Amino acid sequence: LDKRDLYRPSLQAYEASLALVSSPAVQADYADLKARKGFRVVEHTVDADSSSPRICAQFSEELVKTGVDYAQFVTVDNAAPKAVEAKDKQICVEGLEHGQHYDVTFRAGLPAAIGETIAAPVVLSIYVQD
Repeated sequence: LDKRDLYRPSLQAYEASLALVSSPAVQADYADLKARKGFRVVEHTVDADSSSPRICAQFSEELVKTGVDYAQFVTVDNAAPKAVEAKDKQICVEGLEHGQHYDVTFRAGLPAAIGETIAAPVVLSIYVQD
């Protein structure tokens, strides 16, 4: 399934297999595939063209539509962000300033609609141009 780009069914097959038998080899393959193709940040963009710049992270899966405060999973330079907008597969951090460097962290536990979470913190070191 992995070789045919069917990552979600492949991950589910590994999970089902591991629920039956704990195999170190299968666990290693599962961990590798999940790191490469599971729920993760796939890219980020910086919108520096507006008067109030923002940084957006794009995720591999849809985010939970209601009931999750994604602001609790985001920090900017180890502090709470001024504003966070989550929609579809994207989380945007707003209220930034031009000409500044930011470390934006997405905390472990950040949930996707499919039930997966980010396993480890993801830190994006970003400069917002003037």
